[in-house]
Amino acid sequence: MKEMLICSDLYEGSDNNLKSGYSFASSLGLKPKIYHIDTMTPQLNKQFHPLTVKPRYIKDPIWNKDIEATVLDMANKALARVGIEKEKVDFENFEGTINEGIEHLTEHVDLEMMAIGITHHGVFHRFFLNTFAEKSLFHVKKDVLVSKKAVENYSHLTYLIPYTPLDEDDLAKVIHIAKCNEAKVHMDCVVPINFVGYSLELFSNEPYPREILTSELSDLRSKAEKELQKAHKIMKDANIECSYSLEMVLNEDAAKRVEEIVQKENSDLVIIKPQHYTFEHLSIGSVSLDIMKNVSSNLLLLKVE
Repeated sequence: MKEMLICSDLYEGSDNNLKSGYSFASSLGLKPKIYHIDTMTPQLNKQFHPLTVKPRYIKDPIWNKDIEATVLDMANKALARVGIEKEKVDFENFEGTINEGIEHLTEHVDLEMMAIGITHHGVFHRFFLNTFAEKSLFHVKKDVLVSKKAVENYSHLTYLIPYTPLDEDDLAKVIHIAKCNEAKVHMDCVVPINFVGYSLELFSNEPYPREILTSELSDLRSKAEKELQKAHKIMKDANIECSYSLEMVLNEDAAKRVEEIVQKENSDLVIIKPQHYTFEHLSIGSVSLDIMKNVSSNLLLLKVE
């Protein structure tokens, strides 16, 4: 059975991720597994030798695994806080560094999808993700559910369609999620146009910048509208209730527009494929990054091959 790995540090800050990840996995028929990286126990074993401080392991009767006592206690308390029955989830505790834990994930042949939480690092931090989350996103190459709040029923989906040619494999994933959750889908295409101020004296020959901008907007709108209509027809043929919108955003924050759509549609989940990568990280000027940082809804990041 394919698995959905719910990455958690087992503290209260991860409770929303546990709830959202568990409900999402259940709706898609995936086996939910909590994945915890224990970085402390190896350090204790390495630094201390007295038996009084060496970690103690207990064989759990439900999971039938030897788990370090402190970690097992944290896992039991976390499941109790969110009201998930222990028998309905699996648990894996990896002892080692964050990097080793992420590398270990690449060996999970049944891994279909991951769920991660977020940690706010303040306005000076480049990414909206915490250290483990950002590394797992770029190295494991799986679809990633980013939980910003606890969601038990994903009944309203917003799918951000790029104005590049439609990826029908991605659309098929959205249709599958919509069917499994009996959800309606709003497809949104936001085309950001950044046009720097200009002086007509610099343009001695026609066309003038205003005409260039008008032509560019018209061409982009036509391409985006074509992709939206194509996606809308495929959705309708799959018996998915759907709608769509298109907006050209000139020298404005595209994330603000997406957040307005999310609030209006009461979206439970925004589905997006990050479009801009630089050295395996999101580029600093990426519209995708702005959306992921500033949209309040949970997000599903579709993997980039």
